[in-house]
Amino acid sequence: MKKQTVAFKGYALFLQAIFLFFIFLFTILYFFIPEFLLLLELFVALFLYISAYNNQKIYKRKFLTILYALVATLFLIQGIVEIFGR
Repeated sequence: MKKQTVAFKGYALFLQAIFLFFIFLFTILYFFIPEFLLLLELFVALFLYISAYNNQKIYKRKFLTILYALVATLFLIQGIVEIFGR
C-alpha cells in the first residue's frame, strides 16, 4: 500500500510540471491572442490546487497549502465568472 502512495506523490509532481509547461505556453499565446486569458486563468487555478496538494502531502507545509488553495479558488471563481459573463 505504501508503494502506491509514493507513486501517486511522484505522479502529482509530474502533473504539476505538466501544468507549469501549459501555463508558460498559454502565457506566450496570450500575448498574441488575448482570448487565451481564460484558459490561462483556469490552468493557473489547477496548478495552484496541485501545488497545494504537493505542499500538504510531500513537503508538509500547511500555511502554504492554505494560501495556494485560497488563491486557486479566487482564480477559479474569476474564470467561472468570465465564462458566464460572456
